[in-house]
Amino acid sequence: MTLETIKRRRRYILGVYDRPILRDWLFWTQAACTVLFSIILLFPTAENAANDPSTPVWVDSLVGGPVMGFIFFYPVGVVRRLFRAFRERNRTTSSPISVTPTSPQTPSSTIQPAQHWDYPVAHPEKPMTTAPSSFIPTDLSQSAQPVDDRWLNESAPGWSSPNLPSIGAVPSNPPAPASTPPIQSYPTPQNPTHLTSPAQSDTVFDSARIRLPYPIARSVRAYQMSSEPLQQYGYLLDIGESVTICVGAVAAAWMRDHCSDHPEFKRFLQGMDRGLSHGSWHPLITAAASAMAEHSSALDNYVPGVTSSKKMPALVDILREVVEERNRWAHGSRPTTKGEAMARTDTLKPVLDRALKKASFLGVHRWILVRHIEFDRRYRKFEASVGVAMGDHPDFEISSISTNTPLALDNIYSQSQVGFIDLAPFIVYRYCSHCHSPEMFFTDRLKDNGAVLKSFARGHEEFDEAIFAEFAALRSA
Repeated sequence: MTLETIKRRRRYILGVYDRPILRDWLFWTQAACTVLFSIILLFPTAENAANDPSTPVWVDSLVGGPVMGFIFFYPVGVVRRLFRAFRERNRTTSSPISVTPTSPQTPSSTIQPAQHWDYPVAHPEKPMTTAPSSFIPTDLSQSAQPVDDRWLNESAPGWSSPNLPSIGAVPSNPPAPASTPPIQSYPTPQNPTHLTSPAQSDTVFDSARIRLPYPIARSVRAYQMSSEPLQQYGYLLDIGESVTICVGAVAAAWMRDHCSDHPEFKRFLQGMDRGLSHGSWHPLITAAASAMAEHSSALDNYVPGVTSSKKMPALVDILREVVEERNRWAHGSRPTTKGEAMARTDTLKPVLDRALKKASFLGVHRWILVRHIEFDRRYRKFEASVGVAMGDHPDFEISSISTNTPLALDNIYSQSQVGFIDLAPFIVYRYCSHCHSPEMFFTDRLKDNGAVLKSFARGHEEFDEAIFAEFAALRSA
């Protein structure tokens, strides 16, 4: 039996309890009754004490108490889990939402037939429109050129929304309808936003799918392709997590290269033992902005993107709202009905809209995955074939670069105006044994002389000893 099989069975057994398990009333009831059963077995009655037991009393108490607690209460958890699954299945297969007409209609009222024309729509099987060449540079010379960031940054002078085609947008001049007999009208809903599939999108989310790093873009794509409010709510939380980790990883990698003795960076490394929560990245993001404000090798647009402006608060303050909502979700206050999920989604989406705008500077520094690299003796440079990890497509676009900097194979770098920033050991690219394909992981915690890597969105975990050695070297430096 392998270690992975043991972990899988452990997750299956503990799956009957709510997460976190310390907030589940069934777990505490079982624990209290286990202690009670152990005490009862430890002090038997006079009649039972007269019998000559084959084992000591303390052995009966230590073994019998947990066994009796498991037998009496674990089936209750199984029944509760089955009941919740049955109730959720009934909700998802319930009758369609009834719509109240906005105004009384009579059978005699008529309208013209629906007008038909072609316009761009989102399709789950087709990727988004190909990004313009200026979005993703194909060589090193293009990446050094300044990139227009007005698409997301409201604080930039002269900012205006670009005329990108939004999903489901209706043309301004539709063709005239054909002359056909009138048909009977039917009431239409006032606000059919939540009845459309996929979800309604806007310029910020569409641009994020094209320009931002792969973990963020994939989360945005999952949200836009979802039609269920409960799923959309969860995907919005995933977007907030991806933004936090991506910005935090860039900040941590830059501080490792330029100010590794910073107290906040040292505190961040020490916190890896107990695991990283979403809020653990916030002080590091703020500290990196303060350090870059006085450093000659600061990343372009990082400081204005992270700090507050006249129109928008700081990125950390925006992400803190996402953390509060995720804490509600994790502590048992997740939405249980479609109506509640719609309301929570409508409240949470503007927060993620602002977070994506503030994190738009990540689109200037493209992420690359080194596929192949060799040294050209003739030109005394390294020629590398890389995958551009920008946008929502899992098959990264292949590009070639020529550089004087040696790059590690299968490593992810952030290509900026100050050079290549190695995102390892904070973000790595590894083979996932759960989904049997390469995935992008972030280091979640250090445990037992190894690092626990967790994949974005799916949450698959892998154990890596080499990453642990890198963190050990950073902490001892």
